[in-house]
Amino acid sequence: MDPRNYTYQEPEEKSFEPLPKGDYPFILLEVNAMTTTQKTGHAMLPVKFEFHGPDDHKVHVYENFVFSDAAAWKINQFLKCICGGSIDPGRKVDFESPDFIKWIMKQRGTARLGIERVQGKTKDYDRNKIETFLYDKPAVKGSTVSTPPAKAQPPSAPVEDESDDIPF
Repeated sequence: MDPRNYTYQEPEEKSFEPLPKGDYPFILLEVNAMTTTQKTGHAMLPVKFEFHGPDDHKVHVYENFVFSDAAAWKINQFLKCICGGSIDPGRKVDFESPDFIKWIMKQRGTARLGIERVQGKTKDYDRNKIETFLYDKPAVKGSTVSTPPAKAQPPSAPVEDESDDIPF
């Protein structure tokens, strides 16, 4: 599309209906730079996911991984979801490593989505939220993305112990 020679068309009505509550395969679309939460100052990693439902229905869901004791459960679920049995308890992970970010951008997984009501500026609306990341569970049948086994072929990346093939 040429921005210097754009032809206007009557706008289409876009529907941003959330997927029904359930388990859906995902891909990662964006991993943004580490930032901090406004209230507590904890480190936070914003991530944008794309979930695939039936009939090519796709939704984008944003998740902020907050590095606090209270929120560590979700980070651990995410890591197990994309790494499967390849990650052992006590393993050190550098979420700011460019190699690690490149590696996780290539991973796939499955998560359970819920629906939350949001108060918008002009009207309220529903959107999906990630309730839990799933592991040892195949992707939903009929989805447009096939979820490969969680153990992927990682690039070289910083590791604490290089005796195994996990990328971090």
